[in-house]
Amino acid sequence: MDRIKLAEHEEFAEVIARHPNIRHLFFGHVHRAIFVNWNGIACTALPSLCHQIPLKVEATEGKPYSTGPALYGVVLIDGDQTTVHFEHFNERGPADM
Repeated sequence: MDRIKLAEHEEFAEVIARHPNIRHLFFGHVHRAIFVNWNGIACTALPSLCHQIPLKVEATEGKPYSTGPALYGVVLIDGDQTTVHFEHFNERGPADM
């Protein structure tokens, strides 16, 4: 996803650096679940509710989208802890219990 990264990311980093209480950034529209530590800040890209983007286009026979399941994220923030859960929801069969 680096080739389509945020324009003026250095300027954005300068703005974020002025606010030491920012500990986690969430962003989307990359159609992948991604975790990164950027300039000392944890960052999470939430996936797509429709199609996903493969890590390598070659893995999907040159198609720009993968057939991976749609996902959503649930973010829990409790004091100093941030937990992100990802859930597949459209390809699940009945549970065997």
